[in-house]
Amino acid sequence: MQMNLSVRVHPSKSICMAVSISLLQLITNAFGSDWSTWLGPHEDNTTKSANGFETDLSKWTVAWKTEVGRGYSTITTHGNRAFTKGHDEASHEAVYCFDIESGQTIWRHSYEAALMPRAHGGGPNASVVIDEDRVYATSKDGQLHCLRVDSGEVVWRVDLPNALGMDVPSWGFGSSPIIYGDQLILGAGRIISFDKMTGKINWVSETERRASYGTPVIFTYNHEDFIAAMHGNGFFIVKANSGEEVTEKRITTKSNVVSNTPFVFEGGERIFIHTNAFSEVLRFDGTDIEIEWIDRKLQNSQTAAVMVGGVLYGLNGLPENDRTRIYARNPNTGEAYWSIPDFGFGSLIAVDETLLILTDHGELVTATANQESYQEISRRMILEPTCWTKPIYANGRIFARNDAGQVICLVQD
Repeated sequence: MQMNLSVRVHPSKSICMAVSISLLQLITNAFGSDWSTWLGPHEDNTTKSANGFETDLSKWTVAWKTEVGRGYSTITTHGNRAFTKGHDEASHEAVYCFDIESGQTIWRHSYEAALMPRAHGGGPNASVVIDEDRVYATSKDGQLHCLRVDSGEVVWRVDLPNALGMDVPSWGFGSSPIIYGDQLILGAGRIISFDKMTGKINWVSETERRASYGTPVIFTYNHEDFIAAMHGNGFFIVKANSGEEVTEKRITTKSNVVSNTPFVFEGGERIFIHTNAFSEVLRFDGTDIEIEWIDRKLQNSQTAAVMVGGVLYGLNGLPENDRTRIYARNPNTGEAYWSIPDFGFGSLIAVDETLLILTDHGELVTATANQESYQEISRRMILEPTCWTKPIYANGRIFARNDAGQVICLVQD
């Protein structure tokens, strides 16, 4: 990025600023980006390595392991700290802050919360989001906390069911918080905007709907910002500044469960929806949507797809199903480039041109993001089952966890 700074600076301060910028650039070049939100630094489940990503997993060493309790909260990072959540399977949930070098707990914020096991082990679904000096976290039963990054001190807390006049959804609150300027955005059937500094509600989208368990996504189309989100019976778009509803599409899924985040591409013109009943791409024109293609055999209830080089990569199948396929598709037409059977369920991100996949059995896999064929590079068992939480790559490290609360950090040799 090229920046044109016209600020006048005293010569001595100019030297300090140059040194600080140089140090920041060295740190960034050495370690790469933070993963401070659920969708990562580019809000699309992809990231870049600074000095090259080692694709041979045998050349990675376990830096540390720790336990955080049951749940599915993705690891997020901010500088030299990593964050996640877990439940003690008795009465309390907690937000954890770790030192990424040692795995030592820097602070832990614990609070009484429901486990809510239902067709799974229970525990928090949503991931911790870091914005400057604050941490935002949503519990399974709807407690939204704002904490200080340095200490875990509570800045403010909102009880979502009371604030919104709604019941806790069947599988708990699943939306990770997302930051939009001064707003903190959540999805729970409706879209809710909070003042991120105070917790005061700015607005709530008008129509009350069944909650989904995915996270909304903010996107820009034709110089205007929108929020795309799933609800329990469909997909909808609202304006990001006001929550004014723009358009909606009703859908039918198995058991009314929708857990994925919409994937927006091509400048907001196309939106990929991945459900447990079908997948489709919608075309958005700023006011309305229409189906561009649909495939009822392409199904996934939990795992987001990734796009690398204009190719969509994902998993076609259900949790705990060894027959789940990994695939590559043309996102504009739905054309299948390749599909590999019996890969098994899992989750994936992309680091540079490499797919980083964690199977639900606990195997970490690297494969080349290649349109022509599936090209696996390496595979390594790193965790015990069950792993429904995606791995992340941040600050030169791979982080992963399982639902029992085992967290692992790997570093390149």
